[in-house]
Amino acid sequence: MKYGLSLLVVVAIASADVKSNGDLVRVPFTRRTGVPTGLQCRWLTMSSQPLIDVGNVQYYGVVMIGSPPRPFNVLFDTGSCDFWIPSSRCSTCGSQHSYDSKQSSTYVPDGTPFHINYLKGQSSGYLSKDAVTWCGLHLQKVTFGEVTSEAQNDGTFFDGIVGMGLGATTSNTRPLFQQFWDQGLLPDNVFSFYLQSRSGTATGELVLGGIDPSHYTGPIVYAPVDPILSAQLGGTWTISVDSIGFAGLMFQGASAPVVVDTGTSLIGIPFAENDKYLSSIFSGINPNDAQRGGVVSVACPSLASLPDFQISVAGTMLPLSPADYVIDRRWDPLSNQYRCALGMFLMPAPYRIWLIGDVWAIRYYSVYDVGRRRVGFAPVSVHYSWIPVILGSVLGLVTVVSISFCIWNHYRRSDRQSGADYVRLYEKCTGSDLFCYYASLVRFVLPFVFPDTAATQKDAGRRAIPI
Repeated sequence: MKYGLSLLVVVAIASADVKSNGDLVRVPFTRRTGVPTGLQCRWLTMSSQPLIDVGNVQYYGVVMIGSPPRPFNVLFDTGSCDFWIPSSRCSTCGSQHSYDSKQSSTYVPDGTPFHINYLKGQSSGYLSKDAVTWCGLHLQKVTFGEVTSEAQNDGTFFDGIVGMGLGATTSNTRPLFQQFWDQGLLPDNVFSFYLQSRSGTATGELVLGGIDPSHYTGPIVYAPVDPILSAQLGGTWTISVDSIGFAGLMFQGASAPVVVDTGTSLIGIPFAENDKYLSSIFSGINPNDAQRGGVVSVACPSLASLPDFQISVAGTMLPLSPADYVIDRRWDPLSNQYRCALGMFLMPAPYRIWLIGDVWAIRYYSVYDVGRRRVGFAPVSVHYSWIPVILGSVLGLVTVVSISFCIWNHYRRSDRQSGADYVRLYEKCTGSDLFCYYASLVRFVLPFVFPDTAATQKDAGRRAIPI
């Protein structure tokens, strides 16, 4: 389900070298402050292509279409099944890349019209067939939608969508992931998402054909797919959980169907429950914010005053703390209080389902087991990089050595030829002189620059430089 609320939406496409570790292929990306970070794509085979993340709220990747292959940024969406990209004939799409069948030697015309409805609009066009390359693996004559009209472009930066749901597409074909599995290109009929943690420096990845144990802690708990609701909702990953809601007021079993949707940025609260339910938990709900489809904002003296959001799966409670689901907190001078924007929105009528998107997936590693029709969750492992620490230490050492050399060179060219002269000069420093500041920085290096420094400082008095 394409339902992305535009939050910090700025695009940066990272390039990377493919690195192999055993039977896994890792594609490293560089985090850049203030812009999107990378989401890695990995097969459990020796082929890979990079995936990109935008703003920590929409994760998309690159597929290559045609001959010669051309790249398209596509949203990997477990809330839908169809695969479509914008046509060069589309004047309303506003995407970065468009598909021109005239530029591909492997294009096969189809021409069957198609229409796809999402929560925020409709895409329409006709079907086409062409060669597709995904993570270095190839398929010929893949059917996809060539969009010629898109009702709404709300600031998203991906070109199209690769549906990773369970059902058939509007063209009555298998979803793209299933087509790769059918051709024996994957070791297992499973894929998994690790999205970027807010507190870590790792960038995340999509694993096709299995899971990566290094990205989660503890056991994976699984919830079965509800086959009836899944079919009614177009082949979505609709699961049955024990309970869901906020601590102290949970919805149980059959009254709490959950759609796990990587194409949605936030958490959707059911239409039947939203206003009354939220008012019983939070104070100061702004009725102007809490409209159908709007982000929920509430009064929050502190994050600690807000309850945990929780989902119980297979007897295990999976909490989401306020620090995880609050996307903004600031002082409101009109109401004279702090207000928090929650990473949640109110589902429009008539939807009576919970929708858990990337706000949830950032905290929990998610496994989509197609063969066993189940979804698994486990707390993510936060990976930290020591590279900035090492680089900072090296830079600091180079700085100290450089300053020491400058001081040594200064005295070598002057009448002061000894460390004793240097110490006596330092005793006269007032502390505001820039030279004195530098002198204090290199006090541990002086014995190596001037061998007589240590002996001189022994009798230099209270202003002597400590060694």
